[in-house]
Amino acid sequence: MLPFPARRRLLISAAALLAAFTLPVHAQRSAPEPASIGASMQQVQRFDVPSADGKRHYTVTMLRPATAAPATGYPVLYALDGNSVMRALEGANAAGAPTTQVAVVTIDYADRPNADRSARGYDFLPLPTDGRQVAPNNFGATGGGADALLTLIADVIRPKVETMLPIDTTRQTLFGHSFGGVFVLHALYTRPELFQRYVAASPSLWWQDGLLMDEAALLEKAPTRAAGKQLMLSVGTRERRRGETEAPAPGAQPDAQRLAQRLQAMASQGGLQTSFQLLEGMSHGQTLPAALGPALQRTQQ
Repeated sequence: MLPFPARRRLLISAAALLAAFTLPVHAQRSAPEPASIGASMQQVQRFDVPSADGKRHYTVTMLRPATAAPATGYPVLYALDGNSVMRALEGANAAGAPTTQVAVVTIDYADRPNADRSARGYDFLPLPTDGRQVAPNNFGATGGGADALLTLIADVIRPKVETMLPIDTTRQTLFGHSFGGVFVLHALYTRPELFQRYVAASPSLWWQDGLLMDEAALLEKAPTRAAGKQLMLSVGTRERRRGETEAPAPGAQPDAQRLAQRLQAMASQGGLQTSFQLLEGMSHGQTLPAALGPALQRTQQ
């Protein structure tokens, strides 16, 4: 795990995306501009938890805001790829940024200090359940552990966090990037009741030949299952699709935007509220910190 003093001021600065998530999906294209949202954290607590099969071990890091908890408790953002999220929080320069009352809970591997593609690929990615052949990939990812990790978060990690921090259980967000964005979408499709907001930054929608595009039908068939829930999708304009060596041509519509347009139709049926942001000039890796600021902002609303 990254070194992280127990009492250290953390600030996150993100591109000015905060208001853009309320725009129509076709209009949500913006270049990074100077703006920030702060996350001043006073106290850090950690605990470890094993996977259900005992083969992987996770470190859960809780960042408690410096401000006193509201009467209802802190709103909370649960984030996968905890080390990357920590680096985004530590590395941002946001002098004078407003603080936030959002508690941040990150999840990463206790015995793997750097991103482990095989572990992430198993834990974050679902597999088809419709009998289709599993498509090969070149990232060492096998998939199949997403449901087990989601159950661990719901039944073990969240209850433990709630014994250690005062949490507002009506304001909970799940955040993931790349493979983690796939996990967020799968959680939304299969167990929408677990969180109020879902943030999928640059989700790897190519996984299993578009499995997550197909899984969206789970909500389309019963849109009221996601009544009152919010999804924030984002993708960079300079991201390359799997197998491509160059950035998309100008005007090309990303898969995430097509998914957002499809899911937005459920709002009129009393279902999911979906927003989309096209991040001008950003590559895949740059979208994580860019999506984190708006996610914190939305969580505390």
